[in-house]
Amino acid sequence: MKTAMLILLTLLLAAGPVASQTSNDKLIVPGVRMGKWTLNMTIDNLVGVNGAASTRPIQNSDMIREVTEFWWSSSPLVAGTFDGHKVVYFVTGATGQPISYKTDKGIGQRSTMADVRDTYGKPTAETMPMGGPQLLYDKIGIGFQFRAQTMHLIMIFPPGTAKDIWKF
Repeated sequence: MKTAMLILLTLLLAAGPVASQTSNDKLIVPGVRMGKWTLNMTIDNLVGVNGAASTRPIQNSDMIREVTEFWWSSSPLVAGTFDGHKVVYFVTGATGQPISYKTDKGIGQRSTMADVRDTYGKPTAETMPMGGPQLLYDKIGIGFQFRAQTMHLIMIFPPGTAKDIWKF
């Protein structure tokens, strides 16, 4: 009995820190985070963590209004904001770097449109920005853009806010 308790205690102590770590993994959790970046962070938080950012205004034909994107040479992630403070989305793949992040369901760099549909089902909306077809899943807060049926961008946003960002 003592041996069993000792083994159980050892397993619990070993598993605790690993389960709580969310540092710089490459996991995308729809509507929540990309790696260590979470949607409840502000642009000021991100600048504090990553240093000074480059910015660019974006107004795609499928977007409701212009958004300012912040990007860092040290990161493959981009943050979008309407007001310069609150993050409305994160994107990976936008800077031309390979997508090294994957969703919690395994969708990533070499995934196809068929893979996304098989995994997430019917999207809330399909849009056609200049970059290629885009599937938006508003209820969970994730979007995917494709070029030649292969993953080009992965975006996360707060669930239920897609209509505040994209026209559909």
